[in-house]
Amino acid sequence: MNNITRSIFRAIHEGRWLSIEYKNQQTQQTKYWVAIRGLNPRTRTLNVDGLHLAAELRKEDQHTLLIFVTNHDELVFQCFQYEVFNFIRKDFLESELPLAVASAYQKVWNHTSKLQLKSKTGLLSLAADDVVYFVSENHTIMMCEKENTKVQVMYTMEKLEKLLPQNQFVRCHAGYIVNCFYVFSINPNEILLTTGERIPLSRHRKKEMKSVFQQYLRGI
Repeated sequence: MNNITRSIFRAIHEGRWLSIEYKNQQTQQTKYWVAIRGLNPRTRTLNVDGLHLAAELRKEDQHTLLIFVTNHDELVFQCFQYEVFNFIRKDFLESELPLAVASAYQKVWNHTSKLQLKSKTGLLSLAADDVVYFVSENHTIMMCEKENTKVQVMYTMEKLEKLLPQNQFVRCHAGYIVNCFYVFSINPNEILLTTGERIPLSRHRKKEMKSVFQQYLRGI
């Protein structure tokens, strides 16, 4: 186990809090608080302080990652309403904790990773999760952001394929590159996005699209 995993492992057994600090690619320091809370097997409910913590965190950030540790598998279904990121069985803590930490790290990394792209007005720096998809329109490549804005970028689709994180962005059509973060479902001829938009899916790209998307889901 790495140092972060060891710290969480000890915190679970000691029932305490810990904080994790790291510096991202832009050397901006980020701090995460990790609160360890379990399920009460006697009342078969979640601890009240854990619920209060989850509610408060959700007010600040809808993408807060919640991981529950429990010995009672039958209680897991009661937690779905809290949008839990992962579950760890306490009897398998040593084997499951590193996997949960790795998945959480990948999720945070995807969320905080930055893209630097050339636009018509200059160099842009933005979070990868702010980009919904890229589309080719009349030989012009447009970047569609989550705020429903479009910005022209100075690349070909082939260049973007190589430049973008390949575990998150997939070329699903000759004229589209989609961000897996916004994929809601993959249908026979189109992809439904969480924004409500529908973008085309080429038949010969369907297999790759499904493969990358499944790997992306396992990573988050």
